[in-house]
Amino acid sequence: TGCCRERRWRMEAPAAPNKPAPMLASRYSAASLGGKLIREAIRIRHLKQILMRNLQGKDIVGPVDCYYTLLEVGNKDESDSASMEEEIFRSKIESRTLNPSWSTIENCTPKRATATWMILRVYTRASKTQDWRLHLEKNFHLRDLEYFQPIRRAGLGDLGKSGPNTVYLVLIDGVYGFPNDLTAPANRKPMRKRGPLKITVSALLQQHAQLSSSVEQYLARLKLRGSLENQCNEILKGADAKIYRARQVQASLTALKKVHMEKKEEKEELSAQLELISTHRKELKPRAELVLKMCKEMRRKREALEKVAAMSTALQKKRLTAETRVYLRQLRMLSILYAVYPVIKRGAGARAHAATTTLAASSSHTASSNASDFKSTTSAASSNNGNYSSTYRKPPFYTIRGVTLPDLPKDSMAKEISVALGYCAHLILLAAKYLGVILRYKIVHLGSKSYVVDGVHDPPQQVPLHFKESAATSRGVIQKGVAMLIIDTRQLLSACSIKQPEETYGAGTFLLHQLYVLQSQIVTQSK
Repeated sequence: TGCCRERRWRMEAPAAPNKPAPMLASRYSAASLGGKLIREAIRIRHLKQILMRNLQGKDIVGPVDCYYTLLEVGNKDESDSASMEEEIFRSKIESRTLNPSWSTIENCTPKRATATWMILRVYTRASKTQDWRLHLEKNFHLRDLEYFQPIRRAGLGDLGKSGPNTVYLVLIDGVYGFPNDLTAPANRKPMRKRGPLKITVSALLQQHAQLSSSVEQYLARLKLRGSLENQCNEILKGADAKIYRARQVQASLTALKKVHMEKKEEKEELSAQLELISTHRKELKPRAELVLKMCKEMRRKREALEKVAAMSTALQKKRLTAETRVYLRQLRMLSILYAVYPVIKRGAGARAHAATTTLAASSSHTASSNASDFKSTTSAASSNNGNYSSTYRKPPFYTIRGVTLPDLPKDSMAKEISVALGYCAHLILLAAKYLGVILRYKIVHLGSKSYVVDGVHDPPQQVPLHFKESAATSRGVIQKGVAMLIIDTRQLLSACSIKQPEETYGAGTFLLHQLYVLQSQIVTQSK
C-alpha cells in the first residue's frame, strides 16, 4: 500500500552527509567516461590478445608458421643499461596460416616499473626444415594506439578490409591498431582524448540536496497515489461484477441463437437429402451393374500389378547381387595386383642414393603450365637447392618387383629406372581400370617405353617415362612424368577412401610409398 511504500522509501533514503565526499581514483573516472580507456591510462595489463591479417612478404608464397615476441624498453633518451630490451612474453606457434590469431596473453607482467616503449617482433618460416626469420618489427608506445572498434558479444566481429601485415591489439575495452595500418570506415568517428574527471565537494553536496528534495516530492506523490489506487480498486471491483453478469447473459443468448440456427439448418439439409435420395434411387439400378463390372476389372488389374511387383523385386535382388559381385571382383582383382606387381618396403638406409639426393625442380615450362598440380609434389624437394640438409633422416627403401626407383635419375641406372616406371604405370593403369576411375593424366603402357599424356594442352603433350637421346634433357622430363604419376595415385587413394600420406621423401620414393599404402589397404579390405 501507499503507507508501506512511504515507510520503505524513508528507510532506504540516504542520510545527509556531514563531511565532504572523497575524490574518486583516476582509473574509476576513466571507466565512467563511456567505458573506454584514457590514452595515458593504458597499461600492459590491459593487453589481452594480438592478431595479424594479410601476412605478406617477398619470401612468402603460401601459408607459413609464425609467432611473435613482446619486449619492453625503458625511455629512449636513456643510454644506461636500464634502457636495454627485455622479453616479457612469447606467443605460441600458429602453423600454416596467413591470418594468425594468437591465443590470449597470460602472465604478461613488465619487469621494469618505468617501462614505456614496447617492441613487437613477428617471426616466420615456410616449413619445419627452415630456420625462423624476422618478418616484422614495430616500436610503439601504448598511448600511440588508435581505437578501431568495440568487442561484441559474439566476438571481435568483422575487422573489415585490412592492408598487408596489419596488426590488431585487443585490449579490455576494444580493438586497437597502429595509425598507419588501420583503414576505418567513413562513418566511424575517431576516438577523442579524454582528460581526468574533475569532481568538487560543493558539486557533490549540491547534487545530494537536489536528490533529497526530489525524494521528498516523490514520497508525497506516492501518498496521493496510494489513496487514489484504493478508490479506483473499489470502483473497478463493482464494475467487474456487473461486466461478468452481462457477459454471462450475452453468452447464454448467443448459445441459444446457435442452437436455433443449427436445428433450422439440419431441417433444411434433411429435406434436401430426402429429395436427392428419391432421385438417385431411380438412377442407381443401372449404375449398379456398371459398378460390378468395374470391380471385376479392378481385381484383374490388381493381380497383374502384384505379378509385376514380384518380378521387379526379383530383378532388383539380381541387380544388387550383381553389384556386390562386381565390387567383390574389383577387390579380388586389385588384391591379385599385389602378387603381379608387389611393392615391398625394405627399410631405412638400404641404399645410399635414396637418402643423399632428391628430385630437382621441374622445368620452367612445367612450372608455368601445371603449377597448381606440382606445387605439393615438389615442395619437399625445393629446399636447399635440391639437396637434403645434414639433419634430414634417411627415408625407407621400396622396390617394385625387385626393381628400385631412385629419387634422382642417373645415366648409369637408365634401364632400371625405365623398367621401374613401366611397372608403376601398368599398376596404376590396371587399378584405375578395376575401380572405374578416370585419371587426370592418361597413361599409355608400352613396357619400359611407356609415357604419360597431358590432355589439357592443345595439342596434348606426351611425357616419356624413359631415357631418350640426351640424358640431361631426359632427367627433367622423367621428373615431370613421376610428378604426374603421383597425382594419378592420389586419385586412386581418394577413390578407395584412404588417407593421403605425407610428402616427406623424394619423388621416386614417395611414388612407391603411395603404391605400397594403396596395396596394403586393398589387401585388408579384400580379406
